[in-house]
Amino acid sequence: MIRQLSAYIALIPLSCLSAYAGNQQYEPLSDSVAALMQRSVADAATPRLAFEDEMDGEVWLADMSTRMRKYMPDETQRRNFL
Repeated sequence: MIRQLSAYIALIPLSCLSAYAGNQQYEPLSDSVAALMQRSVADAATPRLAFEDEMDGEVWLADMSTRMRKYMPDETQRRNFL
């Protein structure tokens, strides 16, 4: 099967593989669709630590925050990043 397919592909001229896009036009979205798309992007779930025990997660977060202090001095920004 693979030999037959590779033989068939070898017969296709390379010039046939290029595709040209036609004239493309901008189509504005309706206000309701634009609002729906905005909400779907903005309503992301709040990230949470994925540890079995919440205390393990807090220990990890404190340790990593300490390690990153020299790269990211703002603690709030650092904790949000982590």
